[in-house]
Amino acid sequence: TNVAEAEVDYLVKSSVLIMTIVTAITSTVDPASVAKKKLVEPFSICADSSSSGGTNPTTDAHQMSLSADVRMYAEYNVKKKRRLKSVAKRRVELLKVREGEIKSLKV
Repeated sequence: TNVAEAEVDYLVKSSVLIMTIVTAITSTVDPASVAKKKLVEPFSICADSSSSGGTNPTTDAHQMSLSADVRMYAEYNVKKKRRLKSVAKRRVELLKVREGEIKSLKV
């Protein structure tokens, strides 16, 4: 077959892209001005935490997988529908030929 004339019924893309953003904040303060202040330990906000408005890569990957399953199921049904239509078309043509033969035998 000629590749340029080939028909593509579906395409499966299996790679999953995950973007991670890390922000580092460093504060410098004069120790004399904060002698009576209570210091707080630094903490990090992960990109997948709800406080940073990010998303969870595991949930996204599951959603993408589910979406791919639904898409493949729909594509399978489209292919099956095409095949059934072609079978029905062939049977209609055979019935027309048979009806023509019956008419010619009656005459």
